Amino acid sequence: ASPYKPGTFWVNESLKPRPFDPVQARALLAEAGWIDSDGDGIVDKDGKPLSFTVLTNNGNKQRADAATIMQQRLKKVGIDIKVRLVEWSAFIQNFINKRNFDAVILGWSLSPDPDQYTIWHSSQTGPRQFNFLSYNNAKVDAALDSARRIFDREKRKAQYDLMQEEIHADVPMVFLFAPYSLPVMHKRFHGIK
Repeated sequence: ASPYKPGTFWVNESLKPRPFDPVQARALLAEAGWIDSDGDGIVDKDGKPLSFTVLTNNGNKQRADAATIMQQRLKKVGIDIKVRLVEWSAFIQNFINKRNFDAVILGWSLSPDPDQYTIWHSSQTGPRQFNFLSYNNAKVDAALDSARRIFDREKRKAQYDLMQEEIHADVPMVFLFAPYSLPVMHKRFHGIK
């Protein structure tokens, strides 16, 4: 019997979400030299406020709402976020493909196979490839390469666990949420859990 619950093969359950802690966030910002020197509510360093723009595609309420929540929560710790909604094709062409952004909100749909090579491997950073963050970690590359050559589920999962631990430690992105979905299958397909 498989030790993995259906649908969780690729999840490393030892990783825990980081807590929302505005007090600790302010302390870490101050430790790094970001303080509100002019009393405007936004931390600054060398006279420059900590401010950036987050982009997402227009017409996706869930992502727009996530951006608004981020904006409100980060303002409480002194970080100014501007939210910009862009039409999908312009968003991809002018920002994602050109790597022209401070921060973006996007989502992934993964297949039942947990291979995330195209998203995280350092060889996938070229034009129109999915590692548009240009993330580069030799341990992640090695785990992804190894997992692609392994058929044993437990050994393969161990490689994906290593990959996830490295990504969790590096924080190249913040994973916000996994939305619920309602997949539909034709009745002629049997045995799907």
